Amino acid sequence: MSKPRLQLSHLVRFGIVGSVNSFFAYLVFALSLRLGCHFSLATLIGSLFGMMTGFKLHGHFVFGNPGNGRFLRFALIFCFVYGVSVGIQEIARQAVNGYLAGAIAAAITIPVSFFLNRNMVFHRT
Repeated sequence: MSKPRLQLSHLVRFGIVGSVNSFFAYLVFALSLRLGCHFSLATLIGSLFGMMTGFKLHGHFVFGNPGNGRFLRFALIFCFVYGVSVGIQEIARQAVNGYLAGAIAAAITIPVSFFLNRNMVFHRT
């Protein structure tokens, strides 16, 4: 497969895996709320679940490189992208509602996350 087609394949799989992972992370968040957790704790539990499963799913199904030794880099990129997303939303919310601000942040951070994970976490040496 040519390099541009391989990158497109990775990007499509990244989107699919990310969507599935986000859905299940949200279910964990919602279940935590239902069990009586404070929203901040439920958010933390859902986010940690999403980060851990995302690492395994992206490594295996997207990049074909699931080694556990890369988790710290993945976690750092996860935190960086989260911070960028919050910053973008904070700025965007001055002009648009929170839902649109989140969509704008996702449109920017998803490709950034893909690029960073492909080149700094799951790259082949």
